[in-house]
Amino acid sequence: MSTIFVQWANGWQSVREFPFFYNILENFKANPYIYIATAFVGLPVQVALIYLLPDFLHCVSIPVEYWLYPLSAFMAAFIIIEIRKWFEFFIFKRLYNI
Repeated sequence: MSTIFVQWANGWQSVREFPFFYNILENFKANPYIYIATAFVGLPVQVALIYLLPDFLHCVSIPVEYWLYPLSAFMAAFIIIEIRKWFEFFIFKRLYNI
């Protein structure tokens, strides 16, 4: 599950080449469907599969406090990519013509 959350962080960061927090509104306007899909499809499907169909998938439902690990993985991946983008932004600022 942590892998899926990390892929979501990567997807959010891949919307634009600029750092996410450089212009948050532009990031949301560039492709709002990725955020909508994560919030209204991705996360509900994960919860449904884990808590409603554990016998069908032969898995064990995890306690709510263990959601901290996938969320931490999401935040770590998001922050690492954001730092890399800011580093590139300041190094190659001339290329962006800003």
